[in-house]
Amino acid sequence: MGAYTGFYPSGRLRYFFCPQDVWIDGIPCNGGSFSLIELYESGRLRQCRLSESVEMNGRTYQKRETVELSCDGELVETNE
Repeated sequence: MGAYTGFYPSGRLRYFFCPQDVWIDGIPCNGGSFSLIELYESGRLRQCRLSESVEMNGRTYQKRETVELSCDGELVETNE
């Protein structure tokens, strides 16, 4: 099975699965076949599963937790 990617109508990358962990916009994103990484059309990170624990906005987010960011790069609070 090959890599999966999706694109916006403009041709810009919308989502992908990265074979290894990758940092995007200062966020450590988990790589692998089951870790979708989503981007805004601008190229900024929209959503990913964390590859390591990080502190953002005074809260610690654990490794493997999914985080979502606004198009401005602000963390979107979720009720999980």
